[in-house]
Amino acid sequence: MRPYSTFTAAKNGLLLWQSTHDRDLNTAFKAAVPAGARKPHIAGDRFVGWLLDVRFAPAVADLSDQYLRARPRMPSQMQPPTLAGRVFRLEYLGGCKEQYDGNSAASGATGPKQWEFLFPELVLRQWFQVRPTSGPIEDEPAAPAPAPLTRTQTFYELVGVHETAADEDLKKAYRRAAFHTHPDHNREADAQQRFSALNDAYATLRDARMRKLYDLALAEERKLLAGRPAARPTPQPAVTPFANIFTAASAYGYRAPYRCGNLMVQGYEHIKFIVTKITAWEDITDDRGRTLVSYWPVEPLTGQPAPDYALEWIGGTP
Repeated sequence: MRPYSTFTAAKNGLLLWQSTHDRDLNTAFKAAVPAGARKPHIAGDRFVGWLLDVRFAPAVADLSDQYLRARPRMPSQMQPPTLAGRVFRLEYLGGCKEQYDGNSAASGATGPKQWEFLFPELVLRQWFQVRPTSGPIEDEPAAPAPAPLTRTQTFYELVGVHETAADEDLKKAYRRAAFHTHPDHNREADAQQRFSALNDAYATLRDARMRKLYDLALAEERKLLAGRPAARPTPQPAVTPFANIFTAASAYGYRAPYRCGNLMVQGYEHIKFIVTKITAWEDITDDRGRTLVSYWPVEPLTGQPAPDYALEWIGGTP
């Protein structure tokens, strides 16, 4: 049988690549196309080809030509992504890190080894910082221009609250974030560090005078980061009685205040379901009044991360 290699337009802007089986080609394909840009296409229980990001079509075509002497042609038309809604139980949300396309995003799991969702960093920041903690979404004030995506978080982002939040909303957001971050509930390696940072942030924001000073310093810092001249010199530690305007996010990048929850989102299917907007995020509770927390534990003997995340029900009645 003559070797073949074909591209077919698949849903949501993906390509379906099918070819003659060749072990060396398959090895070269996996080396050239990152795992986040491909996934097997299964019909029933049969492997029928690879779904891949169209940006890697030239590389796959070159490999096909090299190993099979068969070069696939691009389809004349591609199917654009279709927006859809999803309601699901998120069991664990990782930290943001750079993806193959250069964007920063966090993977979300709905079960062990089921990393089905991708949350862009900007989408997470918009939900936890720009969105007020109460009131209809339609009543949101105009969002400020997003800051550059960095490995830092503001005090407001640590607490998971809008920068104009009222005192009561601030308190509610802090209690919820503290519940999910407390080292008694969260056994991640940096849980104590993150819990201490959360307490420091709340101590500043709950005090009206300190919060005003912080807001002024934050505004000045953003002007400097944006390359615009500040209206006056950036406040020094003697003026702002908190150590840092921003707090380091994590070894990876931005981390959401919670690791799990019942979510309602909008987005589109790609290699994973890419979330473009979060419309609801509620704690997972059971009929005994317990709340689910999730974390990525550390192996006690080696100090290395465990193979998978862990779930634990906290509170409620016996």
